[in-house]
Amino acid sequence: MRQLYDEFMEFVTKGDLVEIAVGFVVGTAFAAVTLSFNKGVVMAFIAAVFGKPSFDDLKLKLGHGYILYGTFLTALLNFLVVALVMFFVVKAYSVLRREKAQEKGPDQTELLTQIRDLLAQQNRES
Repeated sequence: MRQLYDEFMEFVTKGDLVEIAVGFVVGTAFAAVTLSFNKGVVMAFIAAVFGKPSFDDLKLKLGHGYILYGTFLTALLNFLVVALVMFFVVKAYSVLRREKAQEKGPDQTELLTQIRDLLAQQNRES
């Protein structure tokens, strides 16, 4: 029983699992904020222009049923807003990461390459 507990604790405390859990929680909160922005700002703008706060009421009567294309349009707009915000977040993260890498200086591989090149140059000069 102790071995099972130890294996379970090792599994739960692995770095990857913890990082995934944190990413999931942050992602869920981020989605809530983005959807709130979409409903409160984007859809309010749509309501000001088109008179309704969403496209959910748009439908097409076909025979005895309806095609609810407005619900699809609202979901599509939500997706596009989330994707656009994520694009800007990832772009900003990439810029910050690139700047930090430039401040850091050469990595181990680059240093070894420079040393190799200097040694080769010294051997040619001798």
